[in-house]
Amino acid sequence: MSALACLVCLALLPGVRWYDPSVRLTGYGLAVLFLALRRRNWANSIWLLYVLVPLLAAVVNARTVNSPGGNDPHYAELARQVAPYVPRSEVVGTNSFHFLDIHARIASEVANNEIDAAKYKTFLWVTLPDFDPGASSVNPMTRLGKDWCEKQEFAGAVLFSRCKNSDGSYR
Repeated sequence: MSALACLVCLALLPGVRWYDPSVRLTGYGLAVLFLALRRRNWANSIWLLYVLVPLLAAVVNARTVNSPGGNDPHYAELARQVAPYVPRSEVVGTNSFHFLDIHARIASEVANNEIDAAKYKTFLWVTLPDFDPGASSVNPMTRLGKDWCEKQEFAGAVLFSRCKNSDGSYR
């Protein structure tokens, strides 16, 4: 009966003048709800199901989801391949989030479009999938246009540099 009363009170809370559904209030309410429940023999198998299904989902998730984020081996391998083609003193524009800094100690800044990319002499256009489940490691971006010359192609990226005009100036 007290579990039902707890549910009714929780349902009535949004009707008060000011209500803050903080985690602590909701957590205490759920704790009271579980403490008020009475054990029934027929419910044991249902509770076991409630335990096993999330546990199974957690195991499947841990096995199938790639979770190293920026430390993913694909990013590390790409940074290792790119490093010999980029001077260490140069800041590289890229559409990915700092994996060159992390894995190759090459300063990089994120650019989301060709206008932002125009600030840099070298740009790494990353086409790898986003291996970070919690954040966006690779911003989708179209291939750079006529002002850029392809310097080197890698599996998962293309390194571009600004094209020079015949007078030595950059386009």
